[in-house]
Amino acid sequence: MRFCEIVGAEPYVTVNSGQGSETMAAAEVEYANGPEDSPMGKWRAHNGRRAPWAVKLWSIGNEMYGSWQLGNMPLADYTRKHNRFAQAMRAKDPPSSWSASARSADGVKACSASAPSPWTI
Repeated sequence: MRFCEIVGAEPYVTVNSGQGSETMAAAEVEYANGPEDSPMGKWRAHNGRRAPWAVKLWSIGNEMYGSWQLGNMPLADYTRKHNRFAQAMRAKDPPSSWSASARSADGVKACSASAPSPWTI
């Protein structure tokens, strides 16, 4: 995060949706963007960063269809899980944007969905 700040880059953070949970993802959003008096904001301040990082771009999982991914799942399951993650993350920071990556049923074409989309609440 500090490197992005130094070079003027917009951070793009991926949360673990394979073995992670909505609760963990929401906590990560709160750590990055929550106020200093929030539970995770207090931890961020304790770690030396009082001001929120103001991360705007988040990815929920990455290629969760792949057998190489821990916690891989069919696209329909990932879609439902993605929506639960987006809802929990939005509760911590409404203006953020989320994306997901998947491939088509034929396993050939790759696609990416970003808010707003049918994948995102």
